[in-house]
Amino acid sequence: MRNCRWPFSAKALRAAVVTVLAALIIAAQFALAAPAMVASSPPEEAAVQFYRWYMQSLANNQDPLKQSSVQMSAYVEKSLMKELTRRMSRKGLHADYFVQAQEFMDDWPTHIKAVRPTVQGNVASVVVLLGATPDTRRILALTMFREQGDWKISMVRLV
Repeated sequence: MRNCRWPFSAKALRAAVVTVLAALIIAAQFALAAPAMVASSPPEEAAVQFYRWYMQSLANNQDPLKQSSVQMSAYVEKSLMKELTRRMSRKGLHADYFVQAQEFMDDWPTHIKAVRPTVQGNVASVVVLLGATPDTRRILALTMFREQGDWKISMVRLV
């Protein structure tokens, strides 16, 4: 049997194996983490995030519908945004659609809670509570649709 020589040293072979194993471990970690990164937040969490931002905007004397259309589109379904824009251009809105009131209470920006989500496929119903006391409490029923993985508000009703 002839003496066979490899064109690379044992040290180089070990370094190549270690590099390949490290790459495989990193790839496996990304593959296992990918579903967690793709999964959207639950609808009740999306609703609370929206109302925290929205109520804070109102508290800062901003009109989110007019001044923050990009932010609104992150939380509100396109068809609802079009409808609200159409209503504003015609007669104006007589009440704030998202709180179903003409004014808001001082504790609404800091007391927001979502309860009783029901999800059926890409449609969710979420109840949002604004206010800290029975006197300031506002109960809203939201219908939300999952749009490209994100839950967006499509309808708000006063309960």
